[in-house]
Amino acid sequence: MSGQLPIADAQGPAAAAADPGATPVPVRYSLDSHAFAAPAYQTAHAAGLDVYAAVTEPLSIPPGAVVAVPTGVRLEIPPGYEAQVRPRSGLALRHSIGIPNGPGTIDAD
Repeated sequence: MSGQLPIADAQGPAAAAADPGATPVPVRYSLDSHAFAAPAYQTAHAAGLDVYAAVTEPLSIPPGAVVAVPTGVRLEIPPGYEAQVRPRSGLALRHSIGIPNGPGTIDAD
């Protein structure tokens, strides 16, 4: 599956609706066969898109361990832009989840 993500600006869908003159940033994506779903906004006021772990078995990460978790998502970021990978704030707080180099950056190259 492939397509274009509905990225309106850095503030999410609510800000884009408030500014009809905002210029969409074209971010194309493709999904590997093991991906569950395309990145998507989950609420009207979300500032970013959620991605899902592409795992079929429960994943247990011991305290202090660093593990790469696949998403099965490939992004094509336009030159001059970046995508950021961040932990969900509620999950991060409740389960001490972090990203060692967070936020992670996905560059155009």
